[in-house]
Amino acid sequence: MKYLILILCFLSLHVKKDKNAATFFQCQSYYDQSLKRNVFTSVDEMPLCPGGIRKLSSFFDKVKYEESYNHSGWQHKVDLTFIIDEKGCVINAGIDKKKIEEYSKLDLEYIRAARKMPKWKPAKCNGKVVPFKFSTTFRITPQ
Repeated sequence: MKYLILILCFLSLHVKKDKNAATFFQCQSYYDQSLKRNVFTSVDEMPLCPGGIRKLSSFFDKVKYEESYNHSGWQHKVDLTFIIDEKGCVINAGIDKKKIEEYSKLDLEYIRAARKMPKWKPAKCNGKVVPFKFSTTFRITPQ
């Protein structure tokens, strides 16, 4: 009986210890050659646009696309990527899976708009501010 009580005491201490153990989110990153540092693609605290997603959407609604026709006709989407650095600034804006020489006028307008965005609240990984690669797709409907 004494041994059973002793074993139960040890087990309860072990369970209590596990509950107090710090849990860390496994953030994912890659090394960016041009920035010469790791850029995160998965974090436990996402960067926040001032005003939220609605403000971000309305910010890009102002992009002009009168002259956005390219050789293959109307462009229906823009896959914009950019990095939010540790200070919340937007850097390295570009179009996903396109070389710079392949950018359309519409792509360039979205990149220009991204560079004019106000500072964001930066991303965090385990409490530390980190650069984050943000990707979003804009679907365009001719007006």
